[in-house]
Amino acid sequence: MTNIFKSAKRKKWNENHILHWKKHLELDDSGFSIFQNELVAELKNVLKVYGNPYETEITEHYDLNNADRIVKMIKLTLDKNSKFWIYHNMADFTIESESQVYEEWGYLKPEDLINEYLKSSKELLNRKSNGT
Repeated sequence: MTNIFKSAKRKKWNENHILHWKKHLELDDSGFSIFQNELVAELKNVLKVYGNPYETEITEHYDLNNADRIVKMIKLTLDKNSKFWIYHNMADFTIESESQVYEEWGYLKPEDLINEYLKSSKELLNRKSNGT
């Protein structure tokens, strides 16, 4: 009985996840997802507050889930040890020696992923700026 309940609960979570992410994964005329645009805008604000200059690089890749679709990846580089990667459906970063990955399917809503990503980024940027 418990496995059936867990299975039904997981199925409902997956359905809700798809509904919450659907719009955010659509690509705009420039080839970026709404998720990317929102996260990059927020991240740039954070970097500005921390006084971190960065270089931006954009690359194109085939979508792993759809070989007919090209998606873009945005990389913001602070220095050789600190970089941020924003994909159309996920994000990761390395600040000094610590790396973290935030995948779409780990979060019910894109806002949840964005909030966690920014929270962790701020914590590590704060440590970096304090030299700890």
